[in-house]
Amino acid sequence: MSFNKKTGDISGVPIVASDPVIYTVTATGRRGHDTATVVITVGVGTTNLALGKPATESSTYPYSIPLLLVMQ
Repeated sequence: MSFNKKTGDISGVPIVASDPVIYTVTATGRRGHDTATVVITVGVGTTNLALGKPATESSTYPYSIPLLLVMQ
């Protein structure tokens, strides 16, 4: 994840889950400034895994688990 200081955009794709992180964001303009608190949590989403054939001891099935980004 990355934060663009000029535009305020938060972008990217989270690749690991994380506990809540608290960020303090301050905006400054011609009429003054204001501060807000943002909490970002990346949690593990849900996935359904269905195998097309019976698994054996040596079977390997690649899969991915979606991550869920929560901003408060």
